[in-house]
Amino acid sequence: MKTFRSAKLIVLFLLFCSNGVKAQTMQTKLNQVELMKQWIGSWRTEGTYISSEIHSFGIDGLEGFQKTQFKDSIASEHKFIYGYDKKSDKYISASISKNNPGVSLMVFWFTSENTCERIPFESAEIKCFNYFQLSTSHHI
Repeated sequence: MKTFRSAKLIVLFLLFCSNGVKAQTMQTKLNQVELMKQWIGSWRTEGTYISSEIHSFGIDGLEGFQKTQFKDSIASEHKFIYGYDKKSDKYISASISKNNPGVSLMVFWFTSENTCERIPFESAEIKCFNYFQLSTSHHI
């Protein structure tokens, strides 16, 4: 009888522990689209003067402009767009700079209500978009 009670306690303990482990590893899925809306508006920093304008674009996109200024001279200007990728549940950003050639691609996602991660697109493990070929024909 004592062995049966001990076995019962061990089983209850294991069940309790396994439920506790599951509860710790489950996370609430964050709504990336709603969290990105926090960025909409005008932003300005002090010291190294950085100003940004971010607007919503379409259903789940953002567009914006950022300028960095030291005293009276403009150090850099950027235009950017953010688009939500449903498959990866992340935002992909493309920006161009008035001062530097090329395009910068980044991936953004919230890991908590107040924390957003950002990495270069080439570092992200995102399956490439649908590939399409654009053909042009010239008519005279």
